[in-house]
Amino acid sequence: MNIEKVDIVKIDVEGHEDKVIRGMEGLLKRKAPRVLVVETKKGNYGLRKALVELGYKVVKLDCWNSTCNYGFYRAVYEKFSGLFN
Repeated sequence: MNIEKVDIVKIDVEGHEDKVIRGMEGLLKRKAPRVLVVETKKGNYGLRKALVELGYKVVKLDCWNSTCNYGFYRAVYEKFSGLFN
């Protein structure tokens, strides 16, 4: 496959989100997807901090029990922020 650009990534890996983001770090720095949707535990501040440091803004989409879906969008794509409100 010859994929040049990815716009949206959904990550739901049952507690391994940090590992996925570390594995994607090169992509996130080089050709960052516009939007990431990540299902993770409510207290996963390290994941949110890492993505903010890579230029993403975060919005909590929904939560249930101890799990939340967070939307991350690149700060350069401010127009997408309305999608999460």
